Amino acid sequence: MKIAPDYYGTSLDSLHQMVASGPGLALLPSLYLRSEVGGAAGNKILPIEGWRAHRSIAMAWRRQSSMSTAFKLIAEHVQASAKRLLVG
Repeated sequence: MKIAPDYYGTSLDSLHQMVASGPGLALLPSLYLRSEVGGAAGNKILPIEGWRAHRSIAMAWRRQSSMSTAFKLIAEHVQASAKRLLVG
């Protein structure tokens, strides 16, 4: 099956909008669907029972960066926020 180039999605927002406008379905991360940026507007969400897939997220910076302390604080904040969202 060949997909028309008009329907390629390069971002979660693109996939979200394509699904909301009717041409298909997509697997989207629950954090994205619960966010103010993504959300579930225009889409029907069907949870997949027994789903065990996961995604790893990493932050990287140069070891010698003068911003290492700030980057570490940002990474810790992102990690804590993600944990709160996943639990709640």
